[in-house]
Amino acid sequence: MLLFTLLQLFLVHSLSQNCFIFIDMSTTTGYSYLNLQEVQALKSNNSVIVASGASFSGAHSSGLYGAAKCIDGDVIGSSSFCHSSTSSSAWLRIDYDATTTLLDHINSVKIYNRQDCCKTRIRGATVHIGCSSGSPPTSAATAAEHR
Repeated sequence: MLLFTLLQLFLVHSLSQNCFIFIDMSTTTGYSYLNLQEVQALKSNNSVIVASGASFSGAHSSGLYGAAKCIDGDVIGSSSFCHSSTSSSAWLRIDYDATTTLLDHINSVKIYNRQDCCKTRIRGATVHIGCSSGSPPTSAATAAEHR
C-alpha cells in the first residue's frame, strides 16, 4: 500500500500543470503597452479563481504599477492598476497554482480597463488561456503552443 501511495504522489506531481492567462499586444501596430485595472478568471458560478502571480514583458519605469496590481481584486480604485513598459510586443501573464485545473473550471475571463483614462489601450490585444507542464510562456508564440 505504501508503494502504491508513493507512486500516486509521483504521478500527480509529474502531471501537474502551470495554468495561465496570457494577454498579448504584439498584434497591434507600432509600440504598445498594457494598462489595465484588473484581470479575473471566473467559474460558472461567477466566483473568481485566485491567481498565484502575475508578470509583464517589462515593468513601467515608475515602478508603481506592477503586474500584481492586475490581480489584487480592486476593480474600481484609481491608483490600483498595472502598467507595462512601452514595447513592440508587450504582454501580461497571470499564473495559477498547479493544483488549479484552470481549463476545467474557467467559464469566462473578465478584463477591467482603467476608469479614469486610457480605455482604448487594450484595443488589438489577444487573450490566450492554457496550461503547460514546462515553464509558463513569455511570448505570444509560446502561449499559443499551450492552448
